[in-house]
Amino acid sequence: MPAVSKARTPAIAQLARELGYASKPTLIRHLERIDELGPQIDPELVYPQDWIVFRVTGYRPDITQPEMVPGEALRSDLSPLAESISEAAGLTPDDIPEAHETIDSLAQRWGVSRKTIERYRRLGLIARRVDLGSGRRKVVFLSPAVEWFETMHRDRLGRAARFERITPGELARF
Repeated sequence: MPAVSKARTPAIAQLARELGYASKPTLIRHLERIDELGPQIDPELVYPQDWIVFRVTGYRPDITQPEMVPGEALRSDLSPLAESISEAAGLTPDDIPEAHETIDSLAQRWGVSRKTIERYRRLGLIARRVDLGSGRRKVVFLSPAVEWFETMHRDRLGRAARFERITPGELARF
């Protein structure tokens, strides 16, 4: 099981810590808002901290000097934020729609390794962690997030699926 990803941006890491104390229904609403926010982030823009808090929570904080977060960093930190929130909520399989993917099913679907799926989380592929009981966790990806990621990164996914460490000639020599 992969470790819980940590947000690299201080403003997002702080938001993750603060949201960890909310009730499960509230945290599930925050997760839904993160799913909506992901596709709307432009990596070329810069976003103020108070706007991010508002988009995730619906609460407009009064921050006198909000931290400015580059869009690329924000997109990269949405999965760690969602994972932290889903851990705090204690999501169970009953809280996840049937239409979801696991790391293994995505690796098979896209023809890439599990490690590549881990890297894709830093490109905006939003994950959730599900408590399976007995201390076991599973990372899942909801279908809308997967479909959006496929649309945004079609070329990258195609190249990754075709990548071979060993050429056919080298393989024949072995």
